Amino acid sequence: MAGLIGLQAADIDIQDALQVKRWKYDQTWIPHPVVRLTTTLPVAVNEPDGRSIVRARWGFDVGAGRPIGNARDDRLTESKLWSSMLGKSHCLIPSTGIYEQIKEPKKTSLWFRRVDQKPIVMPGLVGERGAKGEKRLCAAIITTEPNDFFKRFHDRTVCTLDVHEMDAWMNAKDTQSALKLLHAPTNDEWEAIPVDDASSATEFGKTTISNRSPNQSAGSDVVKTIEQTVKFAAPAAAVDDVYMDPKKHAKAIGGSAKVSKKVGSLFSAWDDYCRGTMLHLERGQLIVQTWRGSDWRRTDPDSVLILLFTDTGKGSELHMVHANVPDDKAGELAEGWKEHYWAPFKDYLRGT
Repeated sequence: MAGLIGLQAADIDIQDALQVKRWKYDQTWIPHPVVRLTTTLPVAVNEPDGRSIVRARWGFDVGAGRPIGNARDDRLTESKLWSSMLGKSHCLIPSTGIYEQIKEPKKTSLWFRRVDQKPIVMPGLVGERGAKGEKRLCAAIITTEPNDFFKRFHDRTVCTLDVHEMDAWMNAKDTQSALKLLHAPTNDEWEAIPVDDASSATEFGKTTISNRSPNQSAGSDVVKTIEQTVKFAAPAAAVDDVYMDPKKHAKAIGGSAKVSKKVGSLFSAWDDYCRGTMLHLERGQLIVQTWRGSDWRRTDPDSVLILLFTDTGKGSELHMVHANVPDDKAGELAEGWKEHYWAPFKDYLRGT
């Protein structure tokens, strides 16, 4: 469990949940409806001058293939990687929920969250990985055997910490005291919310249109969240570059494009049909921006577009989340992304 999580909380909610007020990075955390492996997350770590919230990449590279973002509690002492951090280098990882797809009795997407909808705090392991001079902080979520509630859906669940256990986890200095703190949530602490979606498998991967974003309660005004996963033969950095370079962007889509690599700059494309503001950029990994169409109603709020890029070994995968889309625009936009962006991007990259 925990291959895909969400962190929709704002900075103030994250620091309250982690009980840490000191941030060690400049940029504001942009709430993410979906967080995938290799995304950098705010995590709490111990430093010589006190506890701080820093950014750490979710997942450790262990050679070829998919990074490892989950550490099983029953293998922590066996693994050379995990045992090197257990009792020595701990962190606190916040989340607002976890996505899981259940295959039986029928394929269903579920969003697991706390009943009170407060942020979840998970115990994690943290360490630096990478070549000399290019080391970066990475983190993993610890999982355990499920309680009776989770057992109905999955054979593993994330460990959680309550407010009285966080200090003990962060200050644990030996393996046994750390292992004693690892447990599943209580049976009545979480709930499972079905994600009502319409999915289709195409050359662009899976497209999901949900009736509401995960942190919306039932009964709220309905907006749509479009999710698409697209596979490219090119590496993640190359796909990101086509989007972020205005000349390449315009040539790929066959229309005008104004894009800047500066946070706060304005974005527009297709003769100003779509426009927005760049909110957060991590080159080759993540783009977050506002987005709205020129034909939207004045009362429609701006939507949020999130593009996550991941290298796969055989190319790359782009995961798009387009949240807060007006109900009557979602269908045409879901097709429009495929027809006017992902297919042209593939053609452009094949020709370069």
